[in-house]
Amino acid sequence: MMRFAFVLLGLALVAACFGFAGVANYSWQGAQYLSVILLVLAVLCLMGGMFRNAFKDSSA
Repeated sequence: MMRFAFVLLGLALVAACFGFAGVANYSWQGAQYLSVILLVLAVLCLMGGMFRNAFKDSSA
């Protein structure tokens, strides 16, 4: 998912350099949305791992 966000970011930068504002805008928004989704999923995975380890240690 992060690779796709970087591709969209690169596409936005190239489109902005050539003056295609519409393409640059949509690519930039897509990269932002994917980055936010990735950040939320990473935080949820970290929290899930902490809770799983906490329950694993307390049952021993």
